[in-house]
Amino acid sequence: MSAKNLFHLLTKFILCFFRLVRCRIKWVRAYRSYRILLISLALAVVLGPTNLARACVTDFHAEQIKTTVHSDPSIDVSGDDEVDAYRGTGGLLLPSSYSGNSSSKKIVAQCLDCFWRYTVYCQQGRGGFCAHAVTTCPPGQVRYRVWFGKSNQTTKVVGTVCWGFSKPATRTDIESELHNSALRYVPALNPGVAPKGSTYTSVPIFVWSGQPQLFSPKPMYLAGHQVQIRATALWQWRWGDGTVQWTSAPGSTLPKPTLSHRYFKAGSYQVQVRTVWQATYVVPGIGSFNASGDGIGQNAQFSIRVKASRAVLVAQ
Repeated sequence: MSAKNLFHLLTKFILCFFRLVRCRIKWVRAYRSYRILLISLALAVVLGPTNLARACVTDFHAEQIKTTVHSDPSIDVSGDDEVDAYRGTGGLLLPSSYSGNSSSKKIVAQCLDCFWRYTVYCQQGRGGFCAHAVTTCPPGQVRYRVWFGKSNQTTKVVGTVCWGFSKPATRTDIESELHNSALRYVPALNPGVAPKGSTYTSVPIFVWSGQPQLFSPKPMYLAGHQVQIRATALWQWRWGDGTVQWTSAPGSTLPKPTLSHRYFKAGSYQVQVRTVWQATYVVPGIGSFNASGDGIGQNAQFSIRVKASRAVLVAQ
């Protein structure tokens, strides 16, 4: 038997073995590793190291050419529980390996309530994992079809990705990290007042928050993505006399104050101030998004004593 015939016989035997096993998704890593290992050993025995390298390059290159991914809506595909890998909601962030309509990346990420899933890239009805699901991606990754829709029953294929063995990232993941860690570093609320401690009726007090109106830190890595955050602040002042004021002005100290309040009755007042940070963030290659939720809140308070003003006649 010639070396070429022996090579084909060994290859067919190994591939048939794995088709009979009908591995589920958790065996993708083992499937890829052992398939390549066994084929390489067989080729090394038959062809020798030099011819092995040449044969492998030729064989894999030809397979990639035959299985180039095309976005064709006429292809009959469907979900198969035996090749389902990941599924979920929360605004899927498609990786840079995504092959499909470029506008789909923003649409898929924008919808937090939509459904998505990854299925191994195989033709419908195949009995096991297709060779091109592992040979058309970098080592350690598998090619998946990406399904997306308003419900599990209406998902459609929007493209393919090469992906490893970790859970795909979503906007929900990013925003969870953003609230739990990134926005902890927003500037502290440190309010001030002038005159300090006391004033007179009808005489304004001037206040400030001690914070900037905009917070834009250096890009951070959240859920495996580089994210640029931009947070803007609003302030709520409760003056203690029943009045409440919302403002986007942080206030400033003397000699150029910008935020003031007057009291018209003598007494002691507890002034409360709350900062609410609302964030937007940019994921390069996907888009800009508003962070969901109520934002990050900070609270502080101080006391002010108001004395009654007295009219004084001044002789001229």
